[in-house]
Amino acid sequence: MADSTGPLTGRKDICQAWQMEEDHEEEEEEEEVEEEEEEEEEEEEEEEEEEEQPHISLEPVNEWPRLVRQSC
Repeated sequence: MADSTGPLTGRKDICQAWQMEEDHEEEEEEEEVEEEEEEEEEEEEEEEEEEEQPHISLEPVNEWPRLVRQSC
């Protein structure tokens, strides 16, 4: 009788392990691509938000010394 741990089973195990490793590497690559795409989207959203915000004028800050002098 042939032993179930013979060379054929060993080859099959090696092939399965190799395939699992390849699948794992592909999953990691896909995750990296997804993360990069998400980061790019976030950066674009931040840029759009910055563009949407109105320019803040410094005039009121410059008015403080005058207002303080008037109150004294």
